[in-house]
Amino acid sequence: MKWKEYKEKLEELEKEDYENYIKAIISIEKGIDDEKVLDSIYNEYLNSPCNLLNDMFDEMLI
Repeated sequence: MKWKEYKEKLEELEKEDYENYIKAIISIEKGIDDEKVLDSIYNEYLNSPCNLLNDMFDEMLI
């Protein structure tokens, strides 16, 4: 169950530096490497009700 190891590592990163954890995920998923753009997206994310994961995952659990 290698995913559990990855989960533990991600949880550590999230606890250590939440801002850069979020920016890194956005950078990977959207292919964005511009620091200013990532700063802007991060700030908008913090002030919005959106989730990082698509709500479709919630629907899959039903």
